[in-house]
Amino acid sequence: MSTEGKRALIAAGRKIVFAGLILLIVWLILLVLRHAIPVNVVNQINTGRKIPVSRDSATWDWNKSIWTGHTVAQDINPRISLTMQLIGLTGLFSLIIAGITLSVGFFIRRFTEKPNWLARLRSILRVVLVSSSSSILILTFGPLSVGMMVIFHLYGWNWWLPANSSPLIYLAALCACILPAGLLTQTGHGELAKWPGNTPFRTLAYHGIIKLVIRLLRLIGIIIVVTLEIGIGSLLLQSTLSGDFPVVFGIIWIFVLIVVAAKLVANLLEIAYNYANKTLANIEQDKSESPLRFAIPQWWLIFSLALVVLIVLVAIIGPLLAPYGMNEIHLIDRLSPPSAKYLLGTDQLGRDIFSRLLYGIRIDVLIGIACAAVVTIAAAGWGMLAAYCGKMNNWTGDTLEDLVMLPKEIVCALPWLALIWLIISFNPLSMSTVFPAVICGLVMLPRAAGMVQEAYLSAPKGKSCLQGVLWSLPVVFLFATASVIIYFSAISYVGLGVPPGVPELGTMLSNEGRQYLFTAPRLGLWPAFCLSLIIFTFMMTGDALLERVGFRSKAVWSKTME
Repeated sequence: MSTEGKRALIAAGRKIVFAGLILLIVWLILLVLRHAIPVNVVNQINTGRKIPVSRDSATWDWNKSIWTGHTVAQDINPRISLTMQLIGLTGLFSLIIAGITLSVGFFIRRFTEKPNWLARLRSILRVVLVSSSSSILILTFGPLSVGMMVIFHLYGWNWWLPANSSPLIYLAALCACILPAGLLTQTGHGELAKWPGNTPFRTLAYHGIIKLVIRLLRLIGIIIVVTLEIGIGSLLLQSTLSGDFPVVFGIIWIFVLIVVAAKLVANLLEIAYNYANKTLANIEQDKSESPLRFAIPQWWLIFSLALVVLIVLVAIIGPLLAPYGMNEIHLIDRLSPPSAKYLLGTDQLGRDIFSRLLYGIRIDVLIGIACAAVVTIAAAGWGMLAAYCGKMNNWTGDTLEDLVMLPKEIVCALPWLALIWLIISFNPLSMSTVFPAVICGLVMLPRAAGMVQEAYLSAPKGKSCLQGVLWSLPVVFLFATASVIIYFSAISYVGLGVPPGVPELGTMLSNEGRQYLFTAPRLGLWPAFCLSLIIFTFMMTGDALLERVGFRSKAVWSKTME
């Protein structure tokens, strides 16, 4: 067997061993957490029970639900079928949409190589569309998802019914596939751009399909997140809010099994494909002509950075621009339409929506920047250590790199929203701004390290791995800021974030947005629009910078959503 074959075989064995190690460590962590349920949380559970549970959570019957008395399997099993079918449909739709988009883009590129201004316009349009598809996640979680729930209940369908009893499962999958399809398109562009411009379409299609399937399997955590409002995810949220820890832990374990198994299959498929495809290896070594470098014009990057600066300035001086206080009540003007007095109208208590949006932008953006700054610095050190190990370029270095990144893989075995809900379940009544911000930082750190790892593996031409890490930090910071804002608003969206009355955008989207979805839709649409615009701006700027600097991979942003 050749040296390359031995190295591929060792890599496959290492991935299998590490997958088993991840499952073992997560299982041990869940066992330890059984003994760590805080007393105040147990007391809160007992306030709603006729027969109180023991304060020593280790003595509980962890095979049964605290509230229903059913076994955990009885509560979970009826919803697993719908969840798995929804995940499968979402993945399939994402793959189809990404494939169509990349095919259309391939032919458009062939006919728009000249003149240069048209090629650059095409690059700008692509960045805008990809960033939009990712930021649209807010609208998916916001008014759109609430409207879908209303439709389900109006027609008498329950979340746990099999998919074939509800045709709207296909509508739910179409809504959920927007984000994964955008990320697949972004990844596919980065992969196909490595090939020479005269490569036949059939060769690109074969390579692209393999790479998209591999990336789709690695995006299984993202697909779980965007489908959490249905099936087993709705049970997870309900159990988190009620403190039903046996059910919470059971669902978490199912998610871990799904994610670890999918990523293992992806890793093995990639190892086999890279070993079998010698042409790809030759192309990977020839990076003298990177079609990505300078594809985005400099003026567009400057424009994007200016938008980021503008958003930060609005966040800093927003309260000075607000015509009213964030909780200033005018009951006589409740639910007023937009006017000269109230630019965007008022909410159900007569509070000015425009003023509350300015305060909400301040909270989300400043928390996002603060968390992202700390996380980026920590992730840089983590990434440099992994890059140093990877410099050996042999199986020993690969093993050391995997060991360094093992904590990241353990944390990312759990989709970020499910992980946030698990952490919050241990302190559901904190209702402060600091606690959710700390959670966002902790959840973001290993994912930021994954971004750094992806960056140094695709360092620009002429840059070493360590230089690639340093060059990637501004991109990591921009992406991390957008991700923390998503995390923080998601915590508030489910009612576990900031204290009542604080105008955080996720809270506004959840409370007023849900309650007045049909009578006053502007109460939910304006917070959703602001969140989408902020996330879109940071993402677009990060993506433009990533491309302008010359990184060959487009999978950096997806690491934050795992």
